[in-house]
Amino acid sequence: MKCHKCQAKISINYGDSSQILCSNCEYVNSSALIGTSKQQDKFDTQITVPLALHYVGWIVIILGFIVMGINAVSVGKFLYGLKSLIALWPGIVICISGLLILAVGKITTSVIKTANNSEKLVLLMQHKAADDV
Repeated sequence: MKCHKCQAKISINYGDSSQILCSNCEYVNSSALIGTSKQQDKFDTQITVPLALHYVGWIVIILGFIVMGINAVSVGKFLYGLKSLIALWPGIVICISGLLILAVGKITTSVIKTANNSEKLVLLMQHKAADDV
């Protein structure tokens, strides 16, 4: 790629891939490469559902611990030993469900971010191909 000011060869700032740096004239171009507001809005919209799943997962896990505590206190008066552990099963199942919801949210976030980064790489390659021609 070439600098828009001095036409020298430039490189991408890998600490911030949305900026292109020129070492000759210290020109920084952040708008030519990637990151239109429409793309960012689409990414923000896509990331809200997994973020909501993340919070819902933690709420379900906390509710599972509350259910385990309530069951342990209420059944602990009447049952002792292994029989009292049976009362904890509903809370354990709720906690595991919360962990699964949390995992789905994390996996979905990862997939969306990977797709977004792939789209940025395609735009980068198209921009580089246009500059090399």
